[in-house]
Amino acid sequence: MQSVLYIKSVKKLPKPFIVEEVKSKNLLEITIYYQKPESRTKQFIILKKLYSLGFKKIKNTIGPPDLLHVHNLITPAIWANKYSKKRMIPWILSEHWSGYAPRSGVFRAKMKWEKKLWKWYSEKAAVTIAVSEFLLEALKKNGIGIKHLVIPNVVEGNFIQTKRDDNEIRILNVSDMVDEVKNISGLLLAFSMLVKEFPSTKLYLVGGGEDLENLKNFVQELGIHEHVFFYGRLTNDQVLQLYHEIDFTVINSRVETFSVVAAESLMAGKPVISTRSGGVQEFITKDQGILIPVNNEDKLLDALRTMLTNYANFDSQSLSEYAKEKFSVQSVGIRLTEVYESILHDKEHY
Repeated sequence: MQSVLYIKSVKKLPKPFIVEEVKSKNLLEITIYYQKPESRTKQFIILKKLYSLGFKKIKNTIGPPDLLHVHNLITPAIWANKYSKKRMIPWILSEHWSGYAPRSGVFRAKMKWEKKLWKWYSEKAAVTIAVSEFLLEALKKNGIGIKHLVIPNVVEGNFIQTKRDDNEIRILNVSDMVDEVKNISGLLLAFSMLVKEFPSTKLYLVGGGEDLENLKNFVQELGIHEHVFFYGRLTNDQVLQLYHEIDFTVINSRVETFSVVAAESLMAGKPVISTRSGGVQEFITKDQGILIPVNNEDKLLDALRTMLTNYANFDSQSLSEYAKEKFSVQSVGIRLTEVYESILHDKEHY
């Protein structure tokens, strides 16, 4: 039986922390919410308590784990490594973070002692899994991990044949509204030129973030407020449903280690326009969409024009089957199970 422990900080809670526990046939899920303190020292003390509580609940409910799988450095790795040493069990690391990428430079800008700490903990993992070859190379260049593998993200969704009665063309972008990374303003600029030629086109923007209000103001400045719709943050199920209501998806990011959005779009049978921003070009070809350079509104506009007249030529069923073969729970689950079994078989080496 497997278990998931997820600890998340929130701004306000009626008490110091809240524990939610869900148990199904083969899975125990424990989610702990806590109110984030201003002091990092206090946060460290709180997390020490909550991780201990989470591990104790898992042990008392289904027994102690034989293997730990951590997603992203650094905080979860600290407690996984501590528990690993105490119980003499291995742990593995999956990395998704775009901060390792050269174009981002966030990891490179960390203080020397921080980078040393991250590297030290990553070396304790039995294996480090990257979600793309692009991220794998970035991890190696930054000295993160020793033994590496590439296994993509699991992606949900399905293909549903839908028909609409209107003549609108609907374009979707799903992202955190952090313009420095996602370049939503560049998309809006290109779209403002597109609607002059194709006035029945609509752009749906899903997500929240620090630049949301600025982007809403920018839409007003461009005079395209009747064509752009901000949905804010949606649940995962709501996003998956929205794919069935649009014609294609656009990703204009400067850095993407994988792009769950692109994979979800394909799973729903919708083609994708994307920048060559990292991991996404490893699974998007001319058969699934159009790739363009980063930071190039002219090329983006050309791609939008091309897709507007060609999106219906993509075989939706084929797009969905292609994505399922690569990113479904079954496909990725088989690969992860092989990793788990291999490590458990040789766990005395870790």
